[in-house]
Amino acid sequence: MGFFKRFFSEVEDPTVEVMLQKLSTVGIRLREGASTEDLFRLDWSREDIAQRGHGLLLTIMGMSSSEEHSNGAGLSPVVWYFEEDCAEDPHPYVSIVQRLCDLSDGEIAFDTVRDHVDFKQKVAWVEVEKNGKTERITLTVDHERADTGILQWFQEHLSASGSNKRLACHLINPSDLFICKPPETIATINEITGLTFS
Repeated sequence: MGFFKRFFSEVEDPTVEVMLQKLSTVGIRLREGASTEDLFRLDWSREDIAQRGHGLLLTIMGMSSSEEHSNGAGLSPVVWYFEEDCAEDPHPYVSIVQRLCDLSDGEIAFDTVRDHVDFKQKVAWVEVEKNGKTERITLTVDHERADTGILQWFQEHLSASGSNKRLACHLINPSDLFICKPPETIATINEITGLTFS
């Protein structure tokens, strides 16, 4: 927990419930079936979150989960704590694409997502299928870090779909916190939280 204490400033000290209520006004919510008490099941207490503010709260909400009923989306489907050193995870790009689709709140969805990573052959790709059409994205191979070009690819899909949403990132060294909202909503989120999504 010491790592996070170095990177989250004490902007304000509201209750967790007050912070969640503020976030709900801009479409950031806990997933169905999750409760406030779930936020305290990791290494942080209610007091930690209240003192560290929205940065820590959103990080906990955005962490991936291994629980079956969460589909890997953690405590919120619309916030993503992206750890780039996931290249050696099982099907890393399937997980990334699925989380990005979750962030879009259903505006982007695929019928099938497949990936292949071969470190010896230095080959990596992710393939998506929608309405019988298949698209393959060739990726850079790295033994530790995922190819973040997948983020730009997804943003291009958002723009091509006519969505007014865009991916926005708040840097939490060495990882990133992502949301996907219209620009005016991102500005409001920054105002509410004191963070710098851009």
